[in-house]
Amino acid sequence: MTLPGLIQNYRKSVVENQLKTCYSLISNAVKMAEVEYGVGFEFTVSGEFNNDGNDNSFEQNEAIFNKYFKKYIKVTEEYPKNSPYFVSNGFNGGVSSNYGNMNKCVKLVNGTGLCFYARGGTRGQFYVFLKPNKTSKIDGRDVFSFRLDRSRGAFWTSIIDTSRYSKEELIQGCISESAHPLLADWSRADVCTVLIMQNNFTIPDDYPIRL
Repeated sequence: MTLPGLIQNYRKSVVENQLKTCYSLISNAVKMAEVEYGVGFEFTVSGEFNNDGNDNSFEQNEAIFNKYFKKYIKVTEEYPKNSPYFVSNGFNGGVSSNYGNMNKCVKLVNGTGLCFYARGGTRGQFYVFLKPNKTSKIDGRDVFSFRLDRSRGAFWTSIIDTSRYSKEELIQGCISESAHPLLADWSRADVCTVLIMQNNFTIPDDYPIRL
């Protein structure tokens, strides 16, 4: 194997291991929250930040993250709203996404960035930034997404009904110029992560983004 091939394989293994580590860490935090609040608990916070799924904000997501997950996740740094570290682009230079606008974002002990977004009821979303201090970030290379939906009987669900989309459509969605290539709330990071999760957390040979 050539040197470029060895470097690419190494980069793939690094991303795979980082995603597995974050998946395990977040899954454990969810399980611990369920021990405290009960299986199938819904996100609720008092007063002006009560989450009804229709009036989401940075302050609301911060309050929910702090209440349910912060105590179970080792955080080394917290970022303010609209931190410049959490903006990314599509692989083909598509529309940028500012995850720090509404998501509560923190840095983990391993240097990974993690952003949380509450979607109402039992649903939530965690965006993983492999290198938050990196100047230029691309969905599906530097940014990935795990969704939480306990109402469907699992911690993590592939929100994309893969029976509706071919593998080629998912690949094109991953590298789309649109921030939401398939349906309104499915981001590029969602689609790219599904491709890897479906392959047992191994980056497939036909993954469309060079790492």
